Amino acid sequence: MGLLDIASTTMRGGERRIEIAAQNTVNSETPGYKAHIAFSEVQSEANSSTSDLNAPQVRFAHDNTQGAIFDTGEALDLAVDGTGYFLVRDGDNFSLTRAGKFGIAADGALIDASGRILQLASGGDATTSTYALEILPDGTMLDGTSIMGTIGLFEHAQDSFGALGRALSADEIADLGEAENGEIRQAMLERSNVTLSDEMVELMKAQRQIESGAQIIRAYDQLLDRAINTFGRSG
Repeated sequence: MGLLDIASTTMRGGERRIEIAAQNTVNSETPGYKAHIAFSEVQSEANSSTSDLNAPQVRFAHDNTQGAIFDTGEALDLAVDGTGYFLVRDGDNFSLTRAGKFGIAADGALIDASGRILQLASGGDATTSTYALEILPDGTMLDGTSIMGTIGLFEHAQDSFGALGRALSADEIADLGEAENGEIRQAMLERSNVTLSDEMVELMKAQRQIESGAQIIRAYDQLLDRAINTFGRSG
């Protein structure tokens, strides 16, 4: 890699880190949101173009630490206490989430704010005809003494590296496991685990990284000017 490639990579990395920190900041009050942690990864020859070979690429992983759980008094607000994620369906697409604010659609399906349908542990949509629903810690839904199904809590082997929130492939859905250390808390939500002071530090570090790349470019321009002037005088 040449000087300009290094500078460009450095500045792109800083910009990506700013995007990640900004996304975390915007979602600091979003229930169930998991902070994104930026890290650099060197691309291998198998998945990188020649120009980017050995250039560090900024990726992110999810910080899966538990957010604080708080009471809402809303029967269909659900928080995951411990490990695991809700599985939701949007048409043929399935994704994992910790955001547990649900309502009832016209057809009785339990849906989140985006209209995605909550899934049962055994597969299929979670449905109810009443807000007077009792949901036990193991996900069992009770309408009086009648069991309406059991809400699933799932785990994904790669949930730290971008599985959370995106559409899952058929293979990933098949590989989902039951969360062994998670329980559902009814009429509660989980706060975002974003720490704003940490994000401010990340923004400052990213800005310094961009400035470092700009300094490399300025130094390169100065060297180029000197070379041109030197060769010009010698000619």
